[in-house]
Amino acid sequence: MADPVSEILQCYIGRLAQVVLTEESVDLLHTEGLISKDTLTEVKSCGCSLVGDPMLLILSAVAEDHSKLCTLTSILMKSKEAVSLTSDIIMEYGKSFPSAVTVMPSCQQASTSTSSRSGQLQDSSSENQATINTDVTEQVETIILYPDDKAEFDRMDHKLGTLIHNTIPLIKAAIPSVDDLKTYIGRCQKKLKLRLKDANSFDDVMEVIEDECSITNVALLETIVNKYSIQDAGDMILAYQTHLDEFCKNKLTMFCDHQLKKLSFSLLTCETIKFVLKWNPDDHSFSNIKALLWKTFKDNQVEVVVIKEGNSIIVTCYAPHYLMESLLVTARDNVDMLKEMGLISLTIGYYTVYDEHAIDEVSECMCI
Repeated sequence: MADPVSEILQCYIGRLAQVVLTEESVDLLHTEGLISKDTLTEVKSCGCSLVGDPMLLILSAVAEDHSKLCTLTSILMKSKEAVSLTSDIIMEYGKSFPSAVTVMPSCQQASTSTSSRSGQLQDSSSENQATINTDVTEQVETIILYPDDKAEFDRMDHKLGTLIHNTIPLIKAAIPSVDDLKTYIGRCQKKLKLRLKDANSFDDVMEVIEDECSITNVALLETIVNKYSIQDAGDMILAYQTHLDEFCKNKLTMFCDHQLKKLSFSLLTCETIKFVLKWNPDDHSFSNIKALLWKTFKDNQVEVVVIKEGNSIIVTCYAPHYLMESLLVTARDNVDMLKEMGLISLTIGYYTVYDEHAIDEVSECMCI
């Protein structure tokens, strides 16, 4: 007996063949188990189009696991030209299986991200849509980091300073000469040659090395230590890297509470995380924070957006195209209530429902 879910997908094979995916989307097809590694290479060699055997493999994967259809629609939504097609697939599925919409957890109206002062949209008219467990397009989680959290980042920066400070005398004792060290660094990092010309002492050279290192990248220091076989310094670097990995894996995820735990289950759960810092870090600290957050999420293919100064309320919604109209209506019906609760801005998709700052700017212009 033919599988009814894969049959829905078969109806759209012709339109799917016309979609050109990005390489990132093709990689996700492999990561999510829709195509094999060999097929991944084949799809890329064919211009990232789903035709022939790759499409048959996807149909087979969907037939074996119906949840793969929601994964496929999530990936297709990344291509603008496939948005309409994907919406049609989702709607057709909903018509065919009205009592089983929870099988498609990646096709729901988007989640709303807010800070602690924001309220929740509640509207009985949209209750039925809200029960469809879906996530087709990009979702955004907003996480607030308060001044008390700053100390955790500072301690990590201090670890780097301690590492460099402790390795300096070991390097000085191990190198045959300052000139030899300068020559070696210049060959490893050609962009540093100009700075090295002006480095007349060991301390000057170490300053160049220190500037080249960052809180998540001590590669140059490690290369030098390996070159001159400085075992003790090598152990220090290993200890630092271990601590860095533990910091990113454990402490940073604590900041994000349960929201980040969802990321370990699916690459498609949350694509953008927005961090709002409730203090004003200097440029050096800000760079470190961004680097640490990026390192924390790089394995999940998550885009990290760090806002240096943000409003206390940020509401960002994303949704499938076919739900947009009802979401906008619901939002407009609730915006007055949210404004009373301190709403500063509300954006659904690319449409700004409310922006307090924009209204203030218009008022100022009218008064001129």
